[in-house]
Formats: sequence, C-alpha cells, structure tokens
Amino acid sequence: MRYNKKEAGNTLIEEWKQIIAVILFDIILTVFILLYGNINMFKLVNQGLQLHQLDPVIALISNFGVIVLIAGGVLIFTLDYKYKSIGALTLMFIGVWMAVFLGYSLKTYFDVLRPYYQIPHTRTLIYTSPDLGGSFPSSHALISFFIWTIIAVKAKKYSIPAFIAAALISFSRIYVGVHYPLDVTVGILIGIALGVSLLSIELIAKRLNKTGQNSLTIRNKTKLNINFNIYKFNRKTDYI
Repeated sequence: MRYNKKEAGNTLIEEWKQIIAVILFDIILTVFILLYGNINMFKLVNQGLQLHQLDPVIALISNFGVIVLIAGGVLIFTLDYKYKSIGALTLMFIGVWMAVFLGYSLKTYFDVLRPYYQIPHTRTLIYTSPDLGGSFPSSHALISFFIWTIIAVKAKKYSIPAFIAAALISFSRIYVGVHYPLDVTVGILIGIALGVSLLSIELIAKRLNKTGQNSLTIRNKTKLNINFNIYKFNRKTDYI
C-alpha cells in the first residue's frame, strides 16, 4: 500500500481538530486580555465575580483538580479496554514530569509576583509557597491542558469531560487569586504545545518504524524472488 502524504496530513488535521480549535480560541482570548488589560481582567474575575457559596468548591478544584485529572488519565489508559495503552500512559507521565520542570523553570526565570502581593483587595482563597516560584505561567493550566491534549488524541471519548476539568482548574487559579489571566492562557498554550510535540515525536517514530519494516519486507520478498528464479533456472538446466 502506497503512503499518501496528503491523505495522512488530512487525517491528522481531522484527528486533532479539537486541539486546533482550542489553540485558536486561547490565542484570541490572550489578545483580548492584552487589549482589555491583564489586571482589569483579573479584577473582573477575582473581585467582580463573587460566588461565595461555591468558594470552597472552587478552592478544592484549584488545589486538587490537577491530581484528580492525572488520576483520571491513569484510569482511562489502564482500565478502559478500548483505550488501555502502556504507551499512552508512559507518554502522559513523561509529559507531566516535563510540564512540572518547564513550569517551574519559567516561573523562576520570569519571577512575576502573584496578584495578592500587588493588587489591593485581592480575594485570596488559597496561598502558595514562595518556593514554588512566581506567577507566570500557571503550572496548573500547563499540566491540565497537557493531559487534555493527550486524552483528546488517545481517548476521544473522554475529551470533553477532560476539557471541562482542565478549563475549570485553569479558571479557578484566577478566581482564587493566585494567577493573572495571562498566566493561565499562556500556560494553556505551553501545555498544548508540549502535548502536540510529544505526540508528534511518537507519530514520527511510529512512521519511521513502519517504513523500516516495509523496507525489510520488500528486501526479503526481492531476495525470495531472486532465489526462486535461480531455483527455476537450475531446474531448467537439469532438464537440458
């Protein structure tokens, strides 16, 4: 079967169209925040949107949502027979480790103070240790949307629930007063970019492996045909 690059490219876009849509929406949202003002948007969410009855729930989501999302990914790739995959599970764990390292490195490099240190009257439902780094970017958003990216490609059935969970976790970081909106939207972009990068590396590795196997098969068939032709020639010479 001949490999069709155009057809493969169209299939890839079809498979990843959810990811492309979320990237475009996040870029538009980032531009809007830049135009409206990062601090103004923070105040609108943190101080303007006060859902006091839901404060404990949102604080729980902010603190433990990422852990629950990671656990959900583990359950999907270990228990659901349709999506059970050691490869996907390994990819997810490698990516989470990379996301934690990348998030901490960027926080240390930019060293942006968290909103409750800079903006008066910030509603702060949780506090974070200064040892965890600065505000930019949001590691919670980064990790959450990395996991969503893996699930969106590897287990499409759970894509929407995983997206809702990742979006709630990301939003909660602004609501509880520990991140600016730009911290979150940039974290989302980095998380998706990390997921797409790892998935692309995996895809390229699989195609190279498949190409190598096909080449080996062709060589074996060619060798077999040559041997068969030699055998037929020898048989003919025996009759002569």
